[in-house]
Amino acid sequence: MVGEGQTYQLLWRLVNGVVMVFARRIFNSGALSLCCLLCGIVLWFLTYNQVLLIHRERRDDHKCHLKYGKDWEEYRRRVPSRIIPGVY
Repeated sequence: MVGEGQTYQLLWRLVNGVVMVFARRIFNSGALSLCCLLCGIVLWFLTYNQVLLIHRERRDDHKCHLKYGKDWEEYRRRVPSRIIPGVY
């Protein structure tokens, strides 16, 4: 037979174990959410800067074409890459 003190201790361990399993899962899901949020912010920052960089390059290309005309076309022929050689 199990005494009353042992029953209480067994019940306490059972409840405490279940609570800790769920607490760990909640903590891990929170940490995962934080990691996803930080990765999302970094990706948004990189994408935003790339859009601004490409927009500025196109604007500058148009202004230089208007200002220098044929000389700019010759430069563009000699230097085909706009930002990253071989990529864009």
